[in-house]
Amino acid sequence: MPIIGRLGAGPITARLLEIPIRFFDEVRERMSNHPGVVFVSVSSEGGVWPIGADTIVDDMPVQLPGTLAVEYVHDDYFAVMNQPVLEGREFSAADRQGARQVAVVSEDLGRYLAESGPAIGRLIRHSNADYEIAGIAADFVGRVGNPEPFTLPDMIRWNMGRYRALRVQAASDRDAAMRAVSAAVTELDPEAVIDRMQTLDAQLLGQMAPSSSA
Repeated sequence: MPIIGRLGAGPITARLLEIPIRFFDEVRERMSNHPGVVFVSVSSEGGVWPIGADTIVDDMPVQLPGTLAVEYVHDDYFAVMNQPVLEGREFSAADRQGARQVAVVSEDLGRYLAESGPAIGRLIRHSNADYEIAGIAADFVGRVGNPEPFTLPDMIRWNMGRYRALRVQAASDRDAAMRAVSAAVTELDPEAVIDRMQTLDAQLLGQMAPSSSA
């Protein structure tokens, strides 16, 4: 079960602002030999595409089946989330450099956008930007209310104003894995704040719980 922790809940520190991707790579490197941690990745919210948004697939307008949650993801994201890429490929180093805009979509979304035909290679245009479908991942729900993930490669020019989430796949002891990753973040940047570290199931249950009113 993936463990997700919100990073940067407090003020964005100088180090996070200056070298965001390198910072996360250092966290991942420190965890690479930890026996309690299988994978570490990071993601960043990229907003949503609302129902009814102007979207074109291969020059044909389409009506989105629901709200699409856009997620910018780093290496090992799909492994951490137990979401294997079933067709096509994951993101490459060239994708992360912005050589071209590519996306990995869920099976359900790919089937819808391609009208049950082959989805790999389809060109999606949204808000004057084109994205080529490079991979199809297993269906997955990461957020209540936004069940269709639309993943893009994180870029060197990351917008650090976005929400960032550390994603961890523990070997067995989840609490030990959380402590190890939190310690690595603090060692690299004592001012960095990481909170809301919990399993994906716990996060989804929290999203479904009725909000309390004063």
